Amino acid sequence: MLFFSCFREKFIMRLSAFPLRENFASVFMWCNIILIYIILKDKEIPILKYIGLFFSSLLCFLFWQFSVFVSVTHIVSLFIVDLLGYNIINKLNNILFIFCFSYLLSITLTFFPRYLLCTYFPYVLIAILITNVIFNYFSKKKKDDVNNNNNNIYNMNETNNQHSKTCTFVRTTKEKNHEMINNNKINNLKNNNNHPCNNYNSYNQCEERKNEDINDKPTNKYNKEISLFTLFKNLYIIKNWIFILKKGLTSIFIFLILRLIIFSKDKDDSHVISLLKVRLKLANHNFDTMLYSSGSEFNPFSKYMFHMLKESAVYEYFIIFNILFFIYILNYCKQLLKGKQTQQYHIFKSSFIFLIYQLVFFILLMLIISRLRVLALPLICLFSSLVGSPHFLDDLYFLTSQNFLKSKRTNKGRLHKIIIFSICLVQCAYPFKKYFPQYEYMNMINNEPINLQKNLDLIIWLKKNIKEGEALISDIPTSSFLRCTTNYKFVLHPQYEDSNLRKRVQDYYMFSACLPFSDGKKYIFEKYKSRYFISNIYRCSSSGSKINVFTISDKIDSNYARCEKKRKTMRFCNRVLYDDKNYKTLFRNGKFSVIYFTPEIIPDNTPYKYFNQKKYSNIIYYEPWIKRCMLTDDKCALHITEVARTYLDMLKYNLIAFTLYDYVENNLLHNNVEVIFHIAEYYDYDKKDHKKANELYRKAINLIIKKESDLGTYIIGQTPYVSIPRKIQILSSFLYFIVDMSLYKDRQEILLIYKNMNEFINAALFALDNRFYYEIIKSTQPNQKDQIIKRSFYKKELHTINTFGKLCY
Repeated sequence: MLFFSCFREKFIMRLSAFPLRENFASVFMWCNIILIYIILKDKEIPILKYIGLFFSSLLCFLFWQFSVFVSVTHIVSLFIVDLLGYNIINKLNNILFIFCFSYLLSITLTFFPRYLLCTYFPYVLIAILITNVIFNYFSKKKKDDVNNNNNNIYNMNETNNQHSKTCTFVRTTKEKNHEMINNNKINNLKNNNNHPCNNYNSYNQCEERKNEDINDKPTNKYNKEISLFTLFKNLYIIKNWIFILKKGLTSIFIFLILRLIIFSKDKDDSHVISLLKVRLKLANHNFDTMLYSSGSEFNPFSKYMFHMLKESAVYEYFIIFNILFFIYILNYCKQLLKGKQTQQYHIFKSSFIFLIYQLVFFILLMLIISRLRVLALPLICLFSSLVGSPHFLDDLYFLTSQNFLKSKRTNKGRLHKIIIFSICLVQCAYPFKKYFPQYEYMNMINNEPINLQKNLDLIIWLKKNIKEGEALISDIPTSSFLRCTTNYKFVLHPQYEDSNLRKRVQDYYMFSACLPFSDGKKYIFEKYKSRYFISNIYRCSSSGSKINVFTISDKIDSNYARCEKKRKTMRFCNRVLYDDKNYKTLFRNGKFSVIYFTPEIIPDNTPYKYFNQKKYSNIIYYEPWIKRCMLTDDKCALHITEVARTYLDMLKYNLIAFTLYDYVENNLLHNNVEVIFHIAEYYDYDKKDHKKANELYRKAINLIIKKESDLGTYIIGQTPYVSIPRKIQILSSFLYFIVDMSLYKDRQEILLIYKNMNEFINAALFALDNRFYYEIIKSTQPNQKDQIIKRSFYKKELHTINTFGKLCY
């Protein structure tokens, strides 16, 4: 439940964007972690687990480019566990070879991409493997020398040899460098037949010592201090810190040598490393890092995200887990000080320690890049959920009672188990009470991307007016959805990890800089054979923040399109909209502009100047586009109003917006419901002319509603088409307007509006059962008949109907 409570606002997983590569690959990433945990935990490992690890890591590499960075955290976490003295060297090498084979197969299946070849993963993997081989070789050599010396001593004292079964103290050899030695009294235990006693990595428990009598009487203060000092002195990390340092530095040294081999080459993962350096304050921004930083998900974990996480129960449970974990450590230390090691601390085994270090790496990545919270939050939820585990709490109760309360009957009573199970039930129920993401589950399918209609309008216009196979240049998000819906060629695609593509992205951002005006189209056509530029308004306007599209374009490596730093001038993507010689504006709506680069080059080397709003508020700068719009765009009038709204709300160019609104009102109003309603909102919210707004609202409403006598017949259709949800929205807005402004004639007028809304809802319910409904189009000519049209209706539109139905209720 802790995991599901983090679904709020796509916090832990972007459900509405399931096709994302990380959503496919994350399943195999978690399979990798689970399989590694099982391999470390089990003594006998079936070959099937290694086969499963091979295929899960292979699929992870294939589906997600960033998986190589995640896999680096896996192998580094395992290497740290090995350095801590856990005897996992054979398992570690097997896992490394599995990763190596799956990596080699993945790069073969993907035809050896530079990104996979040049990333950190293979070099870290090879460095650790070489380090293990080197230290295993010297360990074996040292072992052979020791065995030879022992054999010589054995031959000299053969007559005095005694066959005893008791354990004796011997000095630890290099072979035992992969075992955790924390016992305060012994380093290593062997019998006289040279067979090692059973040893646990965390606490050196020798099976033969279980039969020894240990004095449990309290010692004096002096002996306690000695025991504590001895305990600290015999910790594996303290006792073998030189060996740990040598092995760790050796692996780093080998990695650096391998990495220097490709130092002079342009690496495909350099943008990721650069971003990490900037986040750690080790480098300044460049084009790639600034481009990533413009997206909020690539910024560090922010305060509001901490507050979102706080609204779930994750914080409380994770804090409680850390407290319980600290109590476990106290119990362990208490047993060591008392000389008793009769309990097995499963929480200190290598498999659990691996998960802890994996969590640490994921949390660090999350804090640096907030998008990587999808890695850390599931593990945080996993560790936090242990506070509701009966097995975990029962072990803790038993250990604490034995070590601190000195109780010897902890395993006989049932009362403590009843209490523990009751606590677990409460902890399972509390997250539901704290926060349940009901809205996210109810509206997961119904939520549509913003500006979806503007995207659809662009697709429809392109298919009607530009022949298939033409090369188009646009930003990566626009290229992505157009690639899925059209048959055009695109200069950019989402594979930003390709170093060659990143150079193309810099060329695209020249449009947001000061590209030489007449020579720019020549540069683009010669390089990409493209004459069509699709401009996105969000790539041609400043957000006012420190990192925006213009500051990013200023970081382009080339000086070809660089702007003057001291002057705030127009940019190419702005200036091109007002030119009709070298460039022609073919299409515009509230989000996109399609610009055509004419083949003829008319010299224009005038420098970029400050944008003069008064100059460009003249309608003559927009008439060429409007004339083409009237010929090629079925929604021309509506798109002009969208452009005017963009100038007014986003760009803050009020004079230009007023010019366009006036033009539409005087020339293109006609009987277009959407346009009339848009102009009415303009007078209502921007001009504050409620009288004029009321006049226009009523003009739009009269084209939608029927008279009292016509109720029960076909609903009235409009040209251009207006959907049922949109009609209900228009009627609701008008209803609020006349009630708020007291502009309604009488109660009958309000009642008539409600009756019409009821008819729309009934038509929608009919359409849900039959998947269609009928509209009647009134004839505008006396010699023509009215037309009855069959309209389709989709289930996803029901969400809007329900919303307005609740408002009406």
